[in-house]
Amino acid sequence: MTVRRKLTWKGQAAISRVRAASSRGVEKVGRMLIQEYIRLIFDTPKTGRVYAGHKASAPGEAPASETGRLVNSFKLNIKPDLKTARAIVSNTADHARKLEFGTRRMLPRPFMLRGLMTIKDEALKKYGIELRIALK
Repeated sequence: MTVRRKLTWKGQAAISRVRAASSRGVEKVGRMLIQEYIRLIFDTPKTGRVYAGHKASAPGEAPASETGRLVNSFKLNIKPDLKTARAIVSNTADHARKLEFGTRRMLPRPFMLRGLMTIKDEALKKYGIELRIALK
């Protein structure tokens, strides 16, 4: 007795679903990063000097917000690709790089790398959830 089974290839549909899920996942991670950067700037204690009523951050702390330019300058750019989807989070404020890495006259006030390290585990979970949903 011969048992025959019909096999239907649905690989292209699965690939499309995974690509879409990957794009959604990296967008969620990018938005999580921006939220974490803003949280670090606004919600972490600052122990630096006080200048005309503004409490500055000390070296090693996330920067303190004075004008809101830094917080309002985060950009999220999603780059879907045939092989990978990427979320590029950047900050266009002229002083963002100086705060993150420091200068000859100022020690760093890191917030971007610290934010990434803070949420990396949660971000990987959210990305994985998107992929699992796509593969159901």
